[in-house]
Amino acid sequence: MKTKKVFETNQLVAVYGTLKKGFGNHRLLKRADFIGEGVTKDLYRLCVSGLPFLIDGISEEGNNIEVEVYMCNPFEMMSLDALEGHPVFYERKMTPIVLSDGETYDAWVYFVKDNTHYNNGVYHKSYTGIENYIGY
Repeated sequence: MKTKKVFETNQLVAVYGTLKKGFGNHRLLKRADFIGEGVTKDLYRLCVSGLPFLIDGISEEGNNIEVEVYMCNPFEMMSLDALEGHPVFYERKMTPIVLSDGETYDAWVYFVKDNTHYNNGVYHKSYTGIENYIGY
């Protein structure tokens, strides 16, 4: 029996930061199929220090993080991994996502590996890009 590699099939990816619509890195998803908006089923800590950093590990201090979900082909997955520095800087992990229609799906989510340096103690539920500019 042949084992499939991750990049041999399309994959669901949930994005919470600069890959969302309206942000500069969304260009990597312009041809991906948009599945819908949702939130992480579990509570996570999303910190913003110029860029958004999702801290690995479920935490009662955190929030259900607002995400956009896309179906990505193998080439898009490789581009996302390169952008996020997976698995060295960010690590991609399968995470349950609840879409706005109530359905739950597992999707890849990128978590920052350095939980101490990027955890500034201020936790957001979504990334808007203005958090550092108006005192959020």
